[in-house]
Amino acid sequence: MKILHTSDWHLGQELYGYDRTEEHISFLSQIEKIVKEQQPDALVVSGDIYHNSTPSNSVMRMFSDALLSIANVNPQMKIIVTAGNHDSSSRLEITRNIWQRLNVEFIGGIEKVDGEVNFDRHIITVNNSEGNACGIVVAMPHIFPQSFPLVSEDTPRDNRQQAFWEALNNRLNEINTDKLPVVMMAHMAISESNTTGHDLIRGGMDFVDISSIPV
Repeated sequence: MKILHTSDWHLGQELYGYDRTEEHISFLSQIEKIVKEQQPDALVVSGDIYHNSTPSNSVMRMFSDALLSIANVNPQMKIIVTAGNHDSSSRLEITRNIWQRLNVEFIGGIEKVDGEVNFDRHIITVNNSEGNACGIVVAMPHIFPQSFPLVSEDTPRDNRQQAFWEALNNRLNEINTDKLPVVMMAHMAISESNTTGHDLIRGGMDFVDISSIPV
């Protein structure tokens, strides 16, 4: 499975009063060029598509136009976009059904169906250029620890995050009967990561203990 991984586009950002639109247009053009040359099986965008939860119409149009162009140069490629802590999960998913027709998946939040967490929407099969399944991407948007849904009534509230990961992993094992390679994408900060040269605040996100995520 050949993956092009990106994140934190922060479209619409003004940095100390400087409009970064020109930079973002150039960046999106570079992504399109890489996709055309490398022909990956999947392009994953792990959150913070926009710099704030209410981007302007022009910024949303820039994103949509770029995504269409990227999809057109590699139509078989699966594009997976998840929400970050700067994004509005509901805004990202407004046109989700339309984008699916272009092989694009938007995962803004965690969905419940009839009171049960829909784990299947986070488990996305990726096909190669021949149309054969070559891997699975587990796509997780940014969720604050206290916002993870309870997967069962007897789950202690302070254990809801780990219980969610365990239930998701169990469902993944049920689906992945062919033992395809699995990659997880998420907008999160992992404890004990090498953060040399970076601000440990990480934009207000909490750190997640890697031991809580089944691997």
